Amino acid sequence: MIASVPQGAQAFIALQVSGAEQGGFFELLDDPEQLVLDLSSEGLLQLNTAQALSSEVTVSYNYNNTQSIKQVALSVHALPNWLLTTENNEKLTLVSNDFMVHSWQKRIDGKYQIDGVITGEQALLALSLDSLGREFAVVKVYDDGELLPAAQLTVNEQQVNISLPMVDNDSLSSRRVYVELSLGDKSQSTDSRCFIASSLYPQQPEKLHKLRVFRDQVILKAPGGEAIVAAYYHYSPLLVEKLKNAPRVKSLLTGILDLFL
Repeated sequence: MIASVPQGAQAFIALQVSGAEQGGFFELLDDPEQLVLDLSSEGLLQLNTAQALSSEVTVSYNYNNTQSIKQVALSVHALPNWLLTTENNEKLTLVSNDFMVHSWQKRIDGKYQIDGVITGEQALLALSLDSLGREFAVVKVYDDGELLPAAQLTVNEQQVNISLPMVDNDSLSSRRVYVELSLGDKSQSTDSRCFIASSLYPQQPEKLHKLRVFRDQVILKAPGGEAIVAAYYHYSPLLVEKLKNAPRVKSLLTGILDLFL
């Protein structure tokens, strides 16, 4: 699933295959509306955004003496923002400032990924979701493949604002940044499952982001880290309920965490 691209934007699409089939090559077979400027053998497709139109192109993936044919739906529109409609007809809109979006698509693993480069010192991304029963569940920002803890996130049910840290002008064009996000049902959402952290910092998304980075980069990579996180998910809903009636304990926990944030 690929976002509809604003007319005149510089847009790329990374065609995907399953991990077991890595090592083959792509070819463009049919492009009736000439929407493809280039398709590399690795599957990086550059989109022609000179005109606002929609069409399907046909590509092949050749692997181990077999060829699979795939139809890829492409769309260019006259509006200024990137637009994506999911298979459940959920509508997502992306607005950016000082950030050149190159692609926005759904990955094989079901998550959505926005790729681009920072083009100024006040890089901002704003995502909105038009869906009654769904909301943003997990949002992570990566810089050259590493989690970017300095990114400032404000995540509400149907709105995400991302402020990217300022960098030296010399490095602007070389910084590849991508945002990974997923959607969840409102009834099942638990703010990325950071139960206790969310109860301690309900209005401080920047601190929640730092705690999630610590979970992903330190705890989960340590021996036994997955078991620790699983135990946290199992017991923390009960602890959150107890904290509601223990403001002094809650204040103590917040004070301790503040020393490290």
